[in-house]
Amino acid sequence: MNSLLSSTDLVIFFGSLIAVMGMGLWVGRKEDSSEDYFLAGRSTRWWGVAGSIFGSNVSANHIVGMMGVGFAVGFAQSHFEITAIAGLLMLCYFFLPVYRKLNVYTLSDYLSRRYDDRSRVSYALIMVIIMVVIQMVPGFYIGSRSINILLQGDTGRKAVAEAVVTDEGTLSEIKILHGGEGYGSVPKVLINNLEVEFLEASLIDDQVGKVERTAPVPEAYLNAPLGISFSGGNLENPDISPGDVDPFNYRLGILIMALVTGAYVIIGGLKAVIITDVIQSVLLLLAGLLVAFITFSQPEIGGWASLMARDLGAEGVERFHLYNASNHAALPWTGVLSGLMILHFYYWGTNQ
Repeated sequence: MNSLLSSTDLVIFFGSLIAVMGMGLWVGRKEDSSEDYFLAGRSTRWWGVAGSIFGSNVSANHIVGMMGVGFAVGFAQSHFEITAIAGLLMLCYFFLPVYRKLNVYTLSDYLSRRYDDRSRVSYALIMVIIMVVIQMVPGFYIGSRSINILLQGDTGRKAVAEAVVTDEGTLSEIKILHGGEGYGSVPKVLINNLEVEFLEASLIDDQVGKVERTAPVPEAYLNAPLGISFSGGNLENPDISPGDVDPFNYRLGILIMALVTGAYVIIGGLKAVIITDVIQSVLLLLAGLLVAFITFSQPEIGGWASLMARDLGAEGVERFHLYNASNHAALPWTGVLSGLMILHFYYWGTNQ
C-alpha cells in the first residue's frame, strides 16, 4: 500500500482519535439522571457551549466538501459561515429569550406546547430523517473517502472524454480530454452513467488512448446529451477506476466512524459530546492555522500578496471576491443576502 501518511502521521491520527473518544467516555461515565444524560446536568459553561456548537457544525462536509466548493465558486463561499453571525444574533436576541421564558430546549418541545404532540412527533421524525440522510450520510461518506485515499495513496486518475456530435445529432467521435493515469486494463465506456456496447476504449501505456465505435449508434442516443465516462480498469483492482476507493473499504470506514462516534455519544451522553467537541474544536483551529501558515510559506505560493496578484492576473479567475455578480450561476450576492440568510435564521435559530 502506497500510503500518503507516514508512520508518525498514523500514530498522531489514530492516537488523537482514541484519546478524544476515551476522554468523552471518561467525562460522561457518571450520569445519575436523564437531566445529566440529555442536558449535561444544566451546568455547561459558556466555553463548552461555544466549543460544542463549533465542533458539531464543522465536519467532513466543511473540511472537504465546502473547501471543494470554495475552490470552484471562490471566496464568496465563506458566506456560509460569515453570514451565520446574523443567524446567531437572531438566536441570542429573539429566539433564545422566548425559549428561556417557556423553559423549552428543542423546537419539537416548543411545537408541543404551541400546538399538540402530533406536531412535536411529526417534526422530530422529519428532522431525524433529514439529519441521517442529508447530514450524517454525506459526513460519513466524505470522511471515509478521505481516510481511504490517504491510506491507499495515489492510485491514478480517471480519464476524461467528451462526445462530438454532428449538426444532425449523430455521434461522430469521442474526444479524449485527458487519458488518465494508472490503468491496468481497458475500462468500460459509459454514456450518461450506463455501460454501452457500441463503444470500445483502448489503452496507450497506462492511459486511455482512444475510443472507437464498434457498432452503429442506437437511436436512443441520437439528439440527446451524451455524458461520457469510464468505469473500471484500476491497475490493482480492475473492477474500480483509477483513484477510486474499493466499495468494501468505503463501508468499513463508515462503520468504524459510526461505531467510534456512537460509542461515546450513547454511553457518555451530552456531557461526552460537549467535551469531545471542545477538544476537536481546539485541534481544528490550531491545525487550520498551521496548515494555512505552511501553505502560504511555500515558494510556489509566495505569500498572501503573491496569491492575490495571481488571482487578479491575466490567468486568474478572480475567486477572491467576497461577493459575486448578481448573475453568477452558483452564488450571486442577491442569493447571499436573501435565500442564504433565511437558511441561517432557520438553522441557527431553531435547529440548534
